[in-house]
Amino acid sequence: MTYYAIITAPMRERAVRMALKRAGTDVYMPAKVTKTRRRTGRQTRVVLPMIPRYLFVKAPEHPAAVSLWMHQVKSTRHVVRFVSVTGDGIASPIADWKLDKLRESVTIENATERARKANANVGLGKKARIKSGTGIGRVGEVTYLRGDWARLKAWLFGAEREIKVRAKDLEAA
Repeated sequence: MTYYAIITAPMRERAVRMALKRAGTDVYMPAKVTKTRRRTGRQTRVVLPMIPRYLFVKAPEHPAAVSLWMHQVKSTRHVVRFVSVTGDGIASPIADWKLDKLRESVTIENATERARKANANVGLGKKARIKSGTGIGRVGEVTYLRGDWARLKAWLFGAEREIKVRAKDLEAA
């Protein structure tokens, strides 16, 4: 499996993504979901690309089909060009492991952002209370906070121990 990066027209990432998906191409857009409030008081979810104007498209397995596929992708409305790192205008493929790393880092960043928003008053070195789950009611110092997980240093069974809990189960003490 080989991926290529494409550049889209400004603010047209979602339109290009949908058009390519309808054409049967596998497309990846690193994105984060944010919530905004309208004047009416309702919350709406907005998907924002993390890398503006860039999408990653999966090339077909058969090498003979790649040139036709590239032409179809380039002729899609709002696609500017394929990314070339050599400067000669030839599209540069991206190794699968690099795209997997990107997906992993986007997942971690989104999880960290969710945990940060859920626990705005809970941070490293601050006192927190476990509000639900294992150890409910225990108070201690947050020693680790990343993604959906946190560690709390608290007294348990007569000794100070680290308790691993979900970040959403903590509140500021």
